Amino acid sequence: MRECFRQLDMLLAAAGVDRYSVCTARLYLQDVLNEIGAVNLVWQVYFGTHPVVRRAYGVQLQSGMRIEAALTAELPS
Repeated sequence: MRECFRQLDMLLAAAGVDRYSVCTARLYLQDVLNEIGAVNLVWQVYFGTHPVVRRAYGVQLQSGMRIEAALTAELPS
């Protein structure tokens, strides 16, 4: 998850915003039952009290992948 957030920071910076512009997230985890606790810890450190509407799904990902994420951020008009 930390790598996802590292990449997200770069994409957001290129768009001129930061993590506090993120409003929704969909997380797809290979083993949601065993990994959601660790994801929640990293999530809390990254977003703090910033409210993001989040859903996590257990899915079959391609070999070697443990997580995939789709996030939406608001851009200034």
